[in-house]
Amino acid sequence: MAPQVAEIFERDPRPFFQGIFDFISPQIVFGRVALLGDAAFLARPHPGAGTTKCAMDAECLADSIASLGIDGGLAKYQRLQGAFGAGLVRQSQHDGSYLTDQHKPREQRRNKDVSWGVDDLMRDHDGRSVQVQRILDESRRA
Repeated sequence: MAPQVAEIFERDPRPFFQGIFDFISPQIVFGRVALLGDAAFLARPHPGAGTTKCAMDAECLADSIASLGIDGGLAKYQRLQGAFGAGLVRQSQHDGSYLTDQHKPREQRRNKDVSWGVDDLMRDHDGRSVQVQRILDESRRA
């Protein structure tokens, strides 16, 4: 466990534990059933975009069906939100690598996790809206 997370557990007298998972769905539309939000893609909490992604899924699904009908709309939703969800999960894995690598010896850390500090991570997090917009833009070009 990352030292920062371990410290939280040590300081809080109440029991606390939450599993952190990543899941990229290869398919989010099944016939006339569509998965949205965490049912479609499960990203670590690091991007802080779970509620936003669910709302964007709903908006994309509604707009796609309104413009193309059920079958065409579901196909468009699969294409657009499939790419967006996968991108968001990859971003959450990237963000989480900093936290998970901090307990390792420096020579075993990856990439910027060797030189990054908490201030760097916070600056990166401050730009989260820009990152989510970038992921959205990339998913629309897919």
